[in-house]
Amino acid sequence: MKFKSGTRRKANEYEKALVKYWKENKTFEKSVENRPLGNAYVFYDGPPFITGVPHHGTLLSSIVKDAMPRYQTMKGKRVERVWGWDCHGLPAETFTEKKLGIKGKQEVIDYGLENYILACRENMVTTGDLWESTIDRIGRWVDFKGAYKPWTTSTWNPYGGHSKNYTTWARFTRAKKFLCTVPRTQRRYQKLKSPWTQELIKM
Repeated sequence: MKFKSGTRRKANEYEKALVKYWKENKTFEKSVENRPLGNAYVFYDGPPFITGVPHHGTLLSSIVKDAMPRYQTMKGKRVERVWGWDCHGLPAETFTEKKLGIKGKQEVIDYGLENYILACRENMVTTGDLWESTIDRIGRWVDFKGAYKPWTTSTWNPYGGHSKNYTTWARFTRAKKFLCTVPRTQRRYQKLKSPWTQELIKM
């Protein structure tokens, strides 16, 4: 067949068509489900800050993180890949303060600690759609629907289940372990009355 000029699609059209095909046929999901649990390759991913945006540095590492699991998958291993968010307090705090125009601790107190923490929590998901669409575009296979988020109680509930001693668990909750808690407020969050902080204390 003779080549006809102007019939080739643009590169980004091929990308979209391939991603659409993978999603419609659940190609990634099948590559995991069709392999036995007893032959697993465990893959831990160091996730990006959720308040950041995709850039060359994070995307380059994402390509490597996709290549290794694919290689193990081709060898017959079951490789479950779940997306996650790094919710370190400092980026969330910086992002929120810039958005609210807050420049110091006193302004945080004036704004209200509960309002401040809830604002930080809401700002955590502002770039989620951008990350998902970008990761899809570079062809990385990963489960976004089941992504873990450290600021949710479901992420930490398993730890609570292993601690039958309330005193031990109370010490755990008072430790600087909840990365969703920002530096300015991490010592006072237990005094707040929001449903989120109450749930943390119940745990």
